Parts: sequence; structure tokens; C-alpha cells
Amino acid sequence: MPSLRTLRGCVAVLALLAAEPAEATDAYITSRSANVVEIVDTTTNTIVATLPTGATPVGVGARPDGHEVWIANAGSNNVTVIRPWTRTVVATFPVCAQPFAVAFLPDSTRAYVSCKGANNVAVVDTATRVVVTTLPTMQQPTHLAVDRSGTRLAAGSEGIDGSYRVFDTATNASIVSHWGTYPVRGIAIDDTHSLMYVASTTWVYMAVTDTWSANGGVPLAAITAIANEYNTRTWFVTRAEVPTPVLEIRDSYLGTFVASVPIGGDPVSVDYAQDTRRLYVVDGTSGLLRVFDRDSLAPVFPNSDDNGCLP
Repeated sequence: MPSLRTLRGCVAVLALLAAEPAEATDAYITSRSANVVEIVDTTTNTIVATLPTGATPVGVGARPDGHEVWIANAGSNNVTVIRPWTRTVVATFPVCAQPFAVAFLPDSTRAYVSCKGANNVAVVDTATRVVVTTLPTMQQPTHLAVDRSGTRLAAGSEGIDGSYRVFDTATNASIVSHWGTYPVRGIAIDDTHSLMYVASTTWVYMAVTDTWSANGGVPLAAITAIANEYNTRTWFVTRAEVPTPVLEIRDSYLGTFVASVPIGGDPVSVDYAQDTRRLYVVDGTSGLLRVFDRDSLAPVFPNSDDNGCLP
């Protein structure tokens, strides 16, 4: 088996999903340049499948019921559907102009696909894989998050205004619009403490989820991605710092610094597996997937002897 590495030159997005019926947790990493998604068994640190996608695959979304993984293909305006337990492509369907990110309701009945080229979010019936309506957003929506109750959808914009909009999922009505300054790089919702974190390139906005309006934040330069821990106030950011990019752990509404580790390269995605307490960071230039222990930030993979990407 090849080691836990992905294709050189890719810009990747990571999603973690327990493969059924096996106990392994798989990571899905997209390669824009190669038009494939690599599936990595994170228990053995091996690539177990490389599957074709549409053109320019970007975002990855896993259905909460574990039945499917969806890949948004920005270059071909469609979505590739993967069955996790067989690790095979089972469908491809058209969705919108430049699909970028995918999110699901907790009951898996509806999917949301951000349409960067159409300035909206497509609402998809997961049973029929048909777009049932679209939700207007700000300029170039790229990042999505659904709260655990399934009542709210947040859509962040990579356009020049760096905005976000929150929707009521029952009515599809917009309930909050926030205009920022810089492109959004990620959204994380902490349902336990009623907080939403919206990371732009220079600021992490904080919103209390009873109003969903940004009412505070933490200035941080060169943010590239964000994730959070559900049962604490802890959140994780990757930053393209000079001379060395870093992965940081921060805590609370104030964004108190806890720890950091240099990661190098061009971090474009961070995800957190709460059950194994592992942090996963994808390097968009080399395609290398790095794994860190959440408590010590010690590298789990690769180690110092690993020499980078697949040739």
C-alpha cells in the first residue's frame, strides 16, 4: 500500500467518515489537477482507493447517516457520489455553476451545495438528487455549515466582501446577513456553547447562535482554515504565517492562544476527528496529509523520515 500521501500540486479538502461495515475511518482528499479523490484509511495510514471525479473536485461532504460521500466538482458543475463501504462511485449528477462545498441536514434528507459561480446555495433532495430550490447568497459562496439541530445553515463568501448569510432550513428564509472585509476561509459551529466561528483571511468573527449576528472576534493574520471541538470552546486554525505556516489551538470566545506547531507548506484544510483526538491538515501545494495528536500536537504522520508527496 502507498503511504499516507496524496497527489503533488493538488488543492485538497478533507472529510472524515467511518466506513461501514468496517471500523476504519476514511479521509477523502480531492485533487483539482488530477480530477480524482483519494480515500485514506486513517487507522493504517494507507491509500485504499483512488476514484475518478468530475473536473476540478473541491469540497467533500459526508452524509450523517454514513450512506454517501459527495464531491463538489467546480469545473464540471456536478457532484460525484461515493458509497463509503464499497469505496466506489455510484452516481454523478448536475447541480449548479461552480459547486464548491457540501453540507447536509442531520437526518440526511437535504444537502446544500454552495454555487460559487451562481452566487447561491443549491438545496438538493438526497433521495432523488434533484435541486429543489436555490438560496441567494453574497458574492462567491464557498463555505457551508449546518448546526446540529438542523435548523440553521450558514454560508460564507469568498468574494470581495467576505460575508456570510444564515438561513432557516425549514423555510429557506435568510435570517441574518453579515458583510465583512476579507474572504471567508471556513465556518465552524459550536452548538454546545451556542457559538459560530467565521474565519476570514484576517479575522475570526464570533456569533452567538441565538441571533447569529457577529458581535465580536479575534484578529489573526493569514488564516487558511478552521475547525472546532464540539464539547469544549476549543477551535483550531491553520495560518500561512511567514516564514513557517502553523496549526494553532485557541480557546473560548476570546480566542485565547493555547498552543501551536509549525506545519510548513500551504495548509488549505483542517479537520478534527473527535473520537481519535487527531487533527488532519492538508497541504495544498504538495498534497501531503499531515496528522497531529490533538493534546500534544506531536506529529502522528508523517514522521521526519517521510520525504513528501507521491511522484
